[in-house]
Amino acid sequence: MASLNRCSVCTKRAGTCFCPGCNAYFCDDDFHSHRGKLLNELDGLTIDRNEIQAKITEAFSNNQSVKNVLVKIDEWQQKNIERIKQAADTAKQQVLQIMNAKQKDIKIRFQTLSQELQELRDTKGVVEQDIARLQQEIRQINDELALLVQSPAIELNTKHSDQIVWNQMIYVEEKSMHSDYQISQINPSYCIPNISYGARWAENGVTIAGGHGEGDKLNQLNHPVGIYVDHDLSIYIADQQNHRIVRWKRGATYGQVVAGGNGEGNRTNQLSKPKYVIVDKLTDSLIICDNGNRRVMRWSRRNRTSGEIIIDNIDCMGLAMDDQQVLYVSDWDNSEVRRYQLGEKNGTIVAGGNGKGEQLNQLNGPFYIIVDQDYSVYVSDRNNHRVMKWMKGAKEGIVVVGNKRDRNDLAHLTSPKGILVDQLGSMYVVNGVNHRVLRFQKNVTQGNVMVGSKGQGEQANQLSRPNDLSFDRYGNLYVSDLGNNRIQCFSLQK
Repeated sequence: MASLNRCSVCTKRAGTCFCPGCNAYFCDDDFHSHRGKLLNELDGLTIDRNEIQAKITEAFSNNQSVKNVLVKIDEWQQKNIERIKQAADTAKQQVLQIMNAKQKDIKIRFQTLSQELQELRDTKGVVEQDIARLQQEIRQINDELALLVQSPAIELNTKHSDQIVWNQMIYVEEKSMHSDYQISQINPSYCIPNISYGARWAENGVTIAGGHGEGDKLNQLNHPVGIYVDHDLSIYIADQQNHRIVRWKRGATYGQVVAGGNGEGNRTNQLSKPKYVIVDKLTDSLIICDNGNRRVMRWSRRNRTSGEIIIDNIDCMGLAMDDQQVLYVSDWDNSEVRRYQLGEKNGTIVAGGNGKGEQLNQLNGPFYIIVDQDYSVYVSDRNNHRVMKWMKGAKEGIVVVGNKRDRNDLAHLTSPKGILVDQLGSMYVVNGVNHRVLRFQKNVTQGNVMVGSKGQGEQANQLSRPNDLSFDRYGNLYVSDLGNNRIQCFSLQK
């Protein structure tokens, strides 16, 4: 005779009610009590939600920090009134555009929060994970609103030189309002937040793009490779076998084709097996590794019908851009990384370039690359099973992690792909063959498994041939899970 489940509270045999949130059985009385407790917690969140409503009005209707920025713009304008009036007017419009966009973003998040609270109350289907997730969202909105009121949410940039274009002498840009995880302005996908050595990420990931099988519908992906997380938490994905770049907005269930998507081909409105994509904020465009066509393309985010070829005849795998708008491209065939000034066609070798090999002045299969604030170039040297660092002007690289041996342990790498370096010098590496992401602290030879410790698979705590990684401004980890045709997000556990 099969045994009955016991109530997890009173240990009676009448454990007939199951709660999927805490994975436990309850008798009727204790289940009613358990559900009542969760509903009380939901009531508390509703009170927090009501407080946010008042704060939204306060933050955007009488924001002294924004007024202070506008006053500074006026003062600068008076000193340079004849030549910079037009630039100052443009800067003011940028301030208003940024604040309007921020107001719209927070209001959308607030509306979504309100709807979720109401739906959970109506259906009474709340579980512990819902409470934790909604608590985190309320904390984040509260933190952003507090910072919005207390300190400027806009960074004012002024330049004084007769040699520059006048409409660039003053401009504004949004800066991160998350004080704990300020992101460098070089590139949000490469220079990631300050993350403590003891940081941990959720074992289970959440699918934020794809996950509906291999396909070309707007809710599907087909071999997602390089990814780029923008400041607004939109994610750009190189959807390789669909020959397109797709953008998934935060919380969206469908993606939007922003480049390619017209079948595989070499016309300027087509792509062929794109490997990587980054966003050039200055020109408001995408830069794409169009690997199948052996070219690098620039694709305006305003005019999405076609792109322009900026570098031709190159077996490009990875891209990076420094704070001087200099582009770096890895060339698989030639085992090198080149640096390109704006408009330059040939570029300058900054890593490798001495033939295929394993010596310190050589590379073998350079894949993804990043550039730090000192203009050092990091390369995932895939076929040498290592990550190399080439300092600016160096003739040889330094092995940061791994070596030429192909071994499945935490001190070695197997065909590394996506890489990142944080402000403390910790290295993050996608070890695709072993279906995991590793973290190597600075000057430590053995890594730790961040995600993917359960082996290859399609469960929330598993990966299958992961390719690339990125972080958002909150320190949450994003992974392109190629084998499962999805993008997974693993929340930072503070």
